[in-house]
Amino acid sequence: MPNRYLQYCVGVALLAAAGCQPPELIEAGSGGIWGVAPAVAVRNGHAVAVWHRAGQIRASSYDGSAWSTPEVIGTGSLPDIATASASGALAVFASNGSLYAAVRNGSTWFAPQLLATETSFSYGVAQAGNGRGAVVWSSGGQVYVTTQEGSGWDGATLLGSGSSARPQIAITDADVEFAGWCSGGTIRAARRVHPYSWEAAVASASNCCAPPAVDTPGPAVSIGVSAAGEAVVVGGSAQRVCELRYRPGAGWLSTNILGTPGPQASAPQVAVNPNGSAFVAWRDEASGNAIKARAYVPATGWGSTLVGPSAGNGKLGVGIGSSGGAAIVYLSATGISAVSYSSGALSAPTSVAAGAGAYYLRVGYDPTAGAQGVSVWQAAINGPEAVYAARLGL
Repeated sequence: MPNRYLQYCVGVALLAAAGCQPPELIEAGSGGIWGVAPAVAVRNGHAVAVWHRAGQIRASSYDGSAWSTPEVIGTGSLPDIATASASGALAVFASNGSLYAAVRNGSTWFAPQLLATETSFSYGVAQAGNGRGAVVWSSGGQVYVTTQEGSGWDGATLLGSGSSARPQIAITDADVEFAGWCSGGTIRAARRVHPYSWEAAVASASNCCAPPAVDTPGPAVSIGVSAAGEAVVVGGSAQRVCELRYRPGAGWLSTNILGTPGPQASAPQVAVNPNGSAFVAWRDEASGNAIKARAYVPATGWGSTLVGPSAGNGKLGVGIGSSGGAAIVYLSATGISAVSYSSGALSAPTSVAAGAGAYYLRVGYDPTAGAQGVSVWQAAINGPEAVYAARLGL
C-alpha cells in the first residue's frame, strides 16, 4: 500500500483509545473501471461494505479479524447497506431501471429480490435487530416504502411527493419505522408501528432542506431513532439547519432551528444512540467550510454550537456511541480526517488516511457500542479505483 496512506489516527484521545486501525485495501482496482461508490454498516463488532464495479454489486465483511474476499451479490450500481446484527445484512441497489434488495443471513447472500420497476431511483435502507428490513425510495417525484415480511416484501406504499435527493429510513428493534425526505424545501417525515399502516406524513417549516450541491446523489435529510422510538430528522438549506422530532406520547414536535449557516455544500448529518443521545454536524460555507456540530442529551436538550476545522467537499460521516461520545469523519486538504466529541468539546483533527485522491467517503458507526466504526472510500492510486477501509475500535 502506498506510504501516503499509512499515516492515521494520531492525536485524538477517543480514537486512539478505541484502537483506530490503519487504512486497509479491501479490493484493488482492475482495468479502467471507475465509480465503485462504497457504502458500509457496522453492528456488534462486525462490518459489511458494498460497492459496484463493472456492473456487479460486490460485498466484503469484517468478522472481527479480517475483511473477507469480495463476492458478487448482484448486478447493478450504487448500492446502500444496513445491518443490525453480526450475521444479518440488507443491501439495496439499482439495476436496469429496477430496484433490488439482497439479504444476507449468516455467511449466505440470497438472490436479489425485485422491489420496484421505475425509470430512476434514489433510496435508503434500514434493518431491525430481528432482521426485518425496510427500504424507502423516490421515483417520478413520489416517495415509496416497503418492509420485509418473512422471505418477501409487503409491496410499495406511497408516502407522498418528494425531490430526487435520497430519502432516508430508520427502524428500531421493536419494529417502529421512520422515513424522512425533502419536498419543496420542507422536511417530510412519516411513522409506522409494525404491523399497522403508515401514519400520514408531516412537514417542517419552510427553507429546511435542499439537495446537497455536491456528493450527489447524497441525501437531503438525515434520520436517527432511539430504542424507545424517539426520532430525529434533520435537513439544511442556505438559510438554516432544521430538526423535526417525534417524541412518543407527544407526537411530532414543532420545527427546531439548530443553526443558521451560510450556503450549504453538504446536508447536515445526525446520529442517535439507543438512549436517545444525538449528535448533528454540518459544513458552513460562510465560515470557510468550517464543521459545526451540536450534541443532544435527553435530560438537557441540545448543547451549544461547536466549531471544528474546515472540511473539503463531500458528505460528512457522523457517528455516536452508546456513551454519547461521537466522531465526525470528513474529506480534508490532507486526505481523510476526523474529530471526536467528548465532554462538550470537539478534539483537534487527526489523520485517518493521508493523501489526495479519496472520495465517496462513507462512515458506518455502531450506536450500541462505545466507539466502533468503519470509514470506507474509493481512491485512484497509480491506476484504477480501489476500495479502502479504516476501522475504529474493531
